[in-house]
Formats: sequence, structure tokens, C-alpha cells
Amino acid sequence: MSAAGLGESSAATRAGRPRPAVAEHGAPPAGLHELETLAALAQELSQLVFWRELRKLAARMNTYETYRVDVAGVRRELRLFEVAPGIRIAIINILGDTELVKAAARALAERLAPLHADVLVTAETKSIPLVHELSAELGLPYVVLRKHYRSYMGDALEVETLSITTGKPQTLYLDEKDRELLEGSRVIVVDDVISTGSTLEAMREVVERAGGTAVADAAIFTEGEQATWQDVIAVGHLPVFTS
Repeated sequence: MSAAGLGESSAATRAGRPRPAVAEHGAPPAGLHELETLAALAQELSQLVFWRELRKLAARMNTYETYRVDVAGVRRELRLFEVAPGIRIAIINILGDTELVKAAARALAERLAPLHADVLVTAETKSIPLVHELSAELGLPYVVLRKHYRSYMGDALEVETLSITTGKPQTLYLDEKDRELLEGSRVIVVDDVISTGSTLEAMREVVERAGGTAVADAAIFTEGEQATWQDVIAVGHLPVFTS
């Protein structure tokens, strides 16, 4: 076969074959972007699975000690925290724990109702859910003493106390609008946990200076030396752990 014939044959062969797609102006081939997106999603999913499994492992390895409590039939495991060398306490945070708050309020209300109080008083923040639920159970209004003054509080009454959380002085403020509510009223002072009694004493002082009479102290738990808190109406008691 002549060279011309070979050339014609080769040209015919090439003409019959599908040619590979060539992207115009340097653009990536069709489908490459989708592949890159899928690869990125797979990598992200892999990382999510990794961190989920790591959290599970950390949870299994977490062997911190707890103290079991029973609040009117509601059980909780309270984590123990060291607050000083060799001294640990069980920490309870009732914020968001509706089941426990309702159970505690019902139990306290049964014992507080015979006192025929006029108003409940607490200090912000953690005991607010408790005093709110107690208010509903007893049909009484409540007052929250604030820890920071705001101009709308007017001629607020203030008393300084020592914060058990920070170990630093803090001030409790009674909003001017609430002073009339306490004047001449029988008041129940409410807290979530009574430990050193510093906040309790400050709340009582506010009530007295506003012209009210504190007829009872109520809490979910007392803490420390139990004999110290015999006059407090509480659902339970938390010991202090030493080692």
C-alpha cells in the first residue's frame, strides 16, 4: 500500500474514533467539581465521626467521684469538687433541672404553707427557678435581690455579703419597687443551698431593713455541719468531704 493510502486509512480510522472531551479555555473536565465536593464532605464526615468517638472514649475514662442525692424521689449524681486542699463539696446546679426543682418545691411547700407567709425572697441567680416554683405552689409573690445595681432600680436598699463562690465581697440590692412589698410582711427567705450562711444573713438583713419579718429559711440542701442548720427547712443535707 502506498504512503498516500496509509495516510488515508489512518485518517479514516481517527475519524471513526470518539475523541476525548477537551475543556475549553483551561476549564476542569465536567464532574471534577462534584468529585472535589464529595471528597471534602467525606473528609468532614470522617472528622465528625472521629470527634464523636473521642468524646465517648473521654466519657468512659472520666472517673470523677459523685455523691448520690434523693430530692423528694428525684435522684441525681452530684460531682465532687475540691474547694481547698483535702476538702471537697458536692455541687448542684438546678438551672434547667425542671424535674428536680418541681419535686423540691412541692416538698418545701408542704412544710412552708402552715407559716402563712406573705412573700418569698431570694438572691439571684441559681435559686430563682426554685423560688418561682415555690411561688406557684404557695400562691405567693416573690422578690429577687440583685447582685448588680441598675439605674431603673431607683433608691435601692443594699447590703454587702461575702460570696461563697468567689470568696469576695458582693452586694445585694433590693429594687425600690419591691420595698413596699416587704414592709410589714411575713417573709420566707429561699436559697438553693445554704452552706456558710453569709448570703442567708445578708438576705435576712435586707428583709429587716425593708421593714419585713423573716419567719423561715428554706433551701433544697443545707451543707456542712448539720447541727448548725437545724432551724432551716430543707429537703436534704450535703456533707463536706475531707481527705
